[in-house]
Formats: sequence, C-alpha cells, structure tokens
Amino acid sequence: MQTRDHRAAIAWLNSRLTLDIFRITRAGLIDDPVATVLLAAISNANTVYIDARPEQSARYMPLGAISDDLRRPASISSLARSLGVPRETARGKALALVELGLIEARREGYVLPAGALTSGPVARTMGDYLEVIDRLIRDLGGLEAFELQSGAGLTRPHMDVAGGVVRLTIAHLLRSVAHALGLVRELSLSNAYVMTAVVHLTGAHFSVTGQTPPETIGEVRQGPVRGAAVATYLDMPLETVRRQLKKLSATGRLEETSQGYVVRFDPSRRHLWDDMQEQALVNTRQLVWRLKAVGALAD
Repeated sequence: MQTRDHRAAIAWLNSRLTLDIFRITRAGLIDDPVATVLLAAISNANTVYIDARPEQSARYMPLGAISDDLRRPASISSLARSLGVPRETARGKALALVELGLIEARREGYVLPAGALTSGPVARTMGDYLEVIDRLIRDLGGLEAFELQSGAGLTRPHMDVAGGVVRLTIAHLLRSVAHALGLVRELSLSNAYVMTAVVHLTGAHFSVTGQTPPETIGEVRQGPVRGAAVATYLDMPLETVRRQLKKLSATGRLEETSQGYVVRFDPSRRHLWDDMQEQALVNTRQLVWRLKAVGALAD
C-alpha cells in the first residue's frame, strides 16, 4: 500500500508522539504546556543551524556534543513570535525555566546548555523520549511508510545517537505545532493541546477520512470521549480540562454529546483536515529521511 493511503494513520501517530513528548516533559521537567513548547523552541533555536545539513548533524549525535559556545541564544521576541504567544507570557515562562535550572539567560537570549543534556532532570527524560520516538519509527515500519521496513527502529544502543535524534524530532514537532496553529489561529497553545488530545482519543483522523486504522499501530479508539478521560490522559485537573473543552465547543471545534465529546466535522473545514494530514505526511517524510541520513535508523 502506498504511504499516502496511510495518511490518517501517520497523522494519528504524529499526534500520539506530540502528546507523549508533552507528557514526558511535563512529568519530568515542568508541568506547564506552554513552558514545555517554549523549552523545545529554545533548544531548537540554539542548534537548528547545525542540523541544516545531515553531514553536520552526524557530527553531533551524542548528547551534549554541541558545546555551549556553538549554541546560538534565542531571543524572547523570536520565541514569542514563533509560538504565537504574547511577549510577556513568553518572558514569564522563560524565567520559570531559568529558576528551575533548565535553561540559562544570556545577554543575547536563552540557552539550553550542553551540560543539562548529560546530567540533571533533562538527562533523566532522554530514555523516555527515545522510547516514544523509537515506537513511532517501529509503527511507521509496520506501515512500510517512507520505504521503512517492518522491524525498523532507532539504532541501538539508542543513547549513541540520542542527541541528534531528539534534536531532529523536536524540530519536527515544532514544525507540526506551527502549522497547526497557523490553521486555527483563534486557538491558544493550551487550547490546541487539549484539542490534540481529543482528536487523538476519538480517532478523528480516521473518522474524517473514512479510513480504517491499520492493525499494525495497535488499538485505536473511535467515538466520543468524556472530559474525565481527557483529564486523566493529560494528567491535568478535571476542571481545567472542562473549561478548555467548553471553549473548544463554543468555537465549533467540538460537540458535547451524552456519551462525551466528539470532533465536529464541518464540511467547510474539511480542507483544514486535508491540509493537516498532508503536512503530517510531508513533515514525517522529512524526519525519516533525516534520521536515515545521519545513520540513526536500523532495519
């Protein structure tokens, strides 16, 4: 089967990866969805120029291989602009990250130092990050997507390629977040986080296309989901999640039924779903190509 025939599954796998990365970061580093994205954006801004070409990425695959003098500080203005959040909000979240010792403030901007990747709380999350990234590759291999074969996964031992793999995956997730926010500009990052969970938990990508979830990616739940289940999945207070669900319902994104919440499929918005799934296909193809190019994948 052609990769394009699996675009709903690939979009679903991407939403699962995004939610997994958020879950790991919130559990191990900072329990704040906006600060989680900001931390990823700072890390990416520090080193993205190095990963512009695979031969450069390949030189810096171990954790902490990119020294601090090579890391380019991220300004608060550029961070706020890229994430679509007010500058003062971004500044406040950055200061919280500094106080936690996760990043450093410099005159030119903020840096995630190399030492944080090899010791402390950031280092302790790396194994979990690599596990969910490896699961993505294995599931894509089960679909034989992007010329991957069944049994494909990250090179072992994973930690030998951890730095490059996590950098490339973070860049991939940030591209996906930026594209999604560009499609639904009226949603905040917090709104989008809860919306992504509902889309994932209801199997909305399959419902909108009428595609059947492939058995190789495991069980995919389809149908309404209750607010309590969303809160449990996200490990967030029920009342906080309920407020977000009410907001999403008020904008016409969700519909509340007697069985729970479902995504409202407005025909006038079908092009947004098509665009989102197509972009997931493009972004994931690029991620797989880059991981192959730096020697981070094994069949």
